[in-house]
Amino acid sequence: MSELKTENIVYVSPEDDLHTLLTCFKINRISHVPVIREKKVVGMISKTDVVEALYTIMMERGSETFSEICKNTFAKSLMIQPTIQADVNAPESVILEKLMDHQVSSVVLQKNGQVVGIVTEKDMLLYLADKQQGKELSVTESMGLQVVEWMDKNGLMRLSRMLADIGI
Repeated sequence: MSELKTENIVYVSPEDDLHTLLTCFKINRISHVPVIREKKVVGMISKTDVVEALYTIMMERGSETFSEICKNTFAKSLMIQPTIQADVNAPESVILEKLMDHQVSSVVLQKNGQVVGIVTEKDMLLYLADKQQGKELSVTESMGLQVVEWMDKNGLMRLSRMLADIGI
C-alpha cells in the first residue's frame, strides 16, 4: 500500500491546542493529523472530528470567544482512539476492509513500529478510480457489497463531499 499513502507525516502532540491543530491543517493542506506521544501514535484527528467537536464545545461553552476556545481545547480531547493501523506493505483490500469495518476515515501505516504514512478515504477513492481507469482493479462481489455498506454507513452526503473534493 506504499504507493497510496501520504508520506510527509505532520503530527501534533496531545498537549497541542486547537489553534496549533487548525494551523497544521491549513498550512499543510491536510485533512488528518496523527497525535503522537513518545514516537507512538495515540490518536487521530480529522477536520470532520474538529468541526463536530467545535459544535459541541461552542454549545457547552457559549460565553467563550473562539480564540479562548482555541487556547483551552487540546488535541487529547479531540483525538479519536484507538487508531486503526496496518503494515505499510498491506494490500489495498486490507486497507479498504479496515476503513469499512472500523468506520474510520483513515488508517495509519507503520513499518517496524514507526509511522510511515496515512491512507485516508479520499486516498482510497482516488486509488480505486485510477485502478478502474487502468482496468487493473478486480473487485469481488463481496468487496463490492462491503463498499456499498461502507458508503451507506458513512452517509451519502459525506461521500458526495469527498467526491467533490477530488473533482468527481
